Formats: sequence, C-alpha cells, structure tokens
Amino acid sequence: PETIGRSLDRFRDETIDEVALGDGQRPTGLLVHDVATGRVRAVTNLDWSAADDLPLISAADAPERAAAFVAAAALPDPSGTPDVRWDDAADAWEVRWPRVVDGWPVPIDDLVVYVRRGGRLSSLAAPQTPLADRPASTVPVANALAAARGFVTNHGLARVPGLTIESLGPSWTE
Repeated sequence: PETIGRSLDRFRDETIDEVALGDGQRPTGLLVHDVATGRVRAVTNLDWSAADDLPLISAADAPERAAAFVAAAALPDPSGTPDVRWDDAADAWEVRWPRVVDGWPVPIDDLVVYVRRGGRLSSLAAPQTPLADRPASTVPVANALAAARGFVTNHGLARVPGLTIESLGPSWTE
C-alpha cells in the first residue's frame, strides 16, 4: 500500500488518507480512511477479471456478499433489510443499508456496497456524518406542514408552478 493523498475533511475535522492498493506492478484498489481512528470510509476495487462478468450471484445473494465486505472493512454489521437493485452504470448489485440513529433515518449516510455479478467487491462507501444532538422535543408533522405552507403563502411562493408541500417523514440531520 502507498499513501497517495492526505487531506483534512473540514466538515468532520478529520485527517483522511487515500491509500493505493496494488499487486506491486499496477493499482488494484483505493482505500479511504480516517487517519486517527483507522475507520474505513470507502473502498474501490480497480482490478477486473473476466469472472466479474459471470452472473453467479442473484439479488437474493448480494446482501450476504455485501455484508461480508462490510465485515472485512472492520465496519459494524449493517442492520435491517437492505435495498437491493441492479445498477446498469456500475454493472453491479447496489446493496444499500440506511443509517438509523435512535429510530430516525440519517438520509445522507447510507452504507452502500456495490457487488459485481461475479460476487467480487466493486466499491463500498461508509459515510458517517456528525449529527446534531437529539432534540429535546419534536414538532408534530401537522404543525411543520402548517408552518411550511404559511412560509410559502407569506413569501409569495404559492405562484411557483408545481410547488407542493409534503412530509418526507422524520430524519436526523446536522
């Protein structure tokens, strides 16, 4: 392995290393991790073989294979049922587990693993955005929607074609 870049993630105030992985003659992957903790943020497999294109695993098999890659990266076991779909652009199964904190989804922090049809890792992304403290109280959905509609009305936004106000459900954000 060879460190090819070190940078400061200003949002998280963490130093990040990008490490090139290789077989001595050519790059075969890229690892991004937090220097202080060693926590893996992302892994990309740059090495391709003909077996990667063989249709060996199905959508039903992809989560188990993806969970094995998560374990190999020393990340916590994903919980819940992942969303699995074929991604034509990546030519791989996309296996996505949402991050949930105290029962609230964190929309931008999904653990995402791409598994090639032959069962090998294509890539893994494991962001963990720092979160604001849990609120002392929450606003009922009806009150939040009423406040949003009032804002739209009071600021002349009701004239915007196609503008709608709807609840997207609770989520935890910074």
